Amino acid sequence: MRSEDAFKLIDSLPRAKFVAQVSGNFLLVVSMLDQQAAKGAFHTHSEGSGPTLRAPKLEIFEVVKARGNPFPDRISVGRAGNCDIVLPDPSVSKLHAHLRPRKEGGFELVDVGSQNGTTVNGVKLVPDNGRALATRDSLVFGKVAAKFVDAGMLYDLVKTLR
Repeated sequence: MRSEDAFKLIDSLPRAKFVAQVSGNFLLVVSMLDQQAAKGAFHTHSEGSGPTLRAPKLEIFEVVKARGNPFPDRISVGRAGNCDIVLPDPSVSKLHAHLRPRKEGGFELVDVGSQNGTTVNGVKLVPDNGRALATRDSLVFGKVAAKFVDAGMLYDLVKTLR
C-alpha cells in the first residue's frame, strides 16, 4: 500500500472500518531528510554529514515483500531501489537491515552491518543479532526515525500528527 492510498483510507473511513480493511504491520516514518539532497545519492553519508531535516513529514511503508524480490524469509530495508522497503536517505545504507518473521508471530529486526546503525527504542543493535519488535517500538535507520505499528496505531498516529 502506498502512503497516499493509506492517507486517503484513513481520511475516508472511521477507525474500526480502517482496521477491519487493513491488516499487518507498518513503518510510519515521522521525519526524513531533504528529499532533493537525497535524490541520486549513491554513497552513504556518515552521521555527522549530509543535509539537514526539513519540516516533519509522514510516510507509510507496509511491512511486506516487494513483488519479485528474492529471500522470502526476510524483508529488506535500505536505500537501494531493490529493497522491499526503500528509505531514500543518504544516512541509510543501500542494504541496511532485515525484518524477519518470527515463529511465535511478529517480526525481529536485524541490522546487517550498516554504516550508521539501527536502533530500537534508543538501543543500538549489534549487527547480525535479531531483536524482537513490538507494536509502538521506535526505530531509527541511520537518521530516519520510524514507528513500528499495526493498523490501529497507524490510524491513531496519522490522525494525531496530521
